[in-house]
Amino acid sequence: MDIITLIKALVSGLLDAEEEFLKHLDTFSMFEESVRGLTNQMAADFIGLALSNADILIRESG
Repeated sequence: MDIITLIKALVSGLLDAEEEFLKHLDTFSMFEESVRGLTNQMAADFIGLALSNADILIRESG
């Protein structure tokens, strides 16, 4: 997985959440939770990706 894949997944999720919210304007709290969950997942995935890259560098450094 790379950063572009992470960004695409985030944007897709955000757009889906927005679409759902605009259909049901009375569900703002659900919309907010969805956005927070998506951004938290993106952050966690990005940190995982960075740690994996750091692990590779450490292993290759001998």
